[in-house]
Amino acid sequence: MYNILIVDDEKKEREGIALLLKRFGFPLRTAFAQNGEDALKIMEKIILTFFSQT
Repeated sequence: MYNILIVDDEKKEREGIALLLKRFGFPLRTAFAQNGEDALKIMEKIILTFFSQT
């Protein structure tokens, strides 16, 4: 399973992209951010979690 971060300021766009990915059957775990700043915060948490497990 892969992780994907969908970033867009429009909630409908984020949901639409996630729906299309799901319909095509991609094995994805999806996270959402509404702007670049939020996306960077999410990525920081993911990176810290990754390195704390190694």
